[in-house]
Amino acid sequence: MSTPDIPFNSTTASNVRNTFNATAEALDEQATSRSAAASTIMDEFKGPYATVYEENTTHVPGDISKLAHAMREVGYLMDRAIEAYEEAKADAEKNMLEQAGDAIADFVGFGDDPQVPPAPTLPSVDTPSTASKNTPDGQAGTECTVSGIPSQIRDGVQTLSGLDKNLETNPGSLEDALAAYATDCSWAPVDAG
Repeated sequence: MSTPDIPFNSTTASNVRNTFNATAEALDEQATSRSAAASTIMDEFKGPYATVYEENTTHVPGDISKLAHAMREVGYLMDRAIEAYEEAKADAEKNMLEQAGDAIADFVGFGDDPQVPPAPTLPSVDTPSTASKNTPDGQAGTECTVSGIPSQIRDGVQTLSGLDKNLETNPGSLEDALAAYATDCSWAPVDAG
């Protein structure tokens, strides 16, 4: 009697864990830089657009933290899935005496086909809720005067654009890792929100 083929690939699951944890780390590393860039922009920035921008930037650190936490939850689930797979695999690989007895039973016609062990129940990862942003249509407020230091606004925006650019491949990497997991690891499905 042979051991059942469990449709799970530990390497694929490890890749999902590593991809999600690396994205969480990248988000955490950017939090301070994003706050500093927002402070640079806000220096001497006055008027209705400054008010809207300042309101919106107060939510960014919390949103980054929530996203990074959700990424780490997926990594944690991958660790649990790998552990469950290793346990199921070990349970399926019986000792030599049991295998010999099974081989005799198979030969006589009383053996059972190998069964895939039940999959672990892994919780889903909720999509993190981020704060709503104030995005007024048309003119932002009744004030007419807008002022700021153009070079600081430009520097802050360039910093934020660079930070965004550093993350632009992450969504595709996350999607690719999850697609590979869905194909290679159907034994322990995961809902990553």
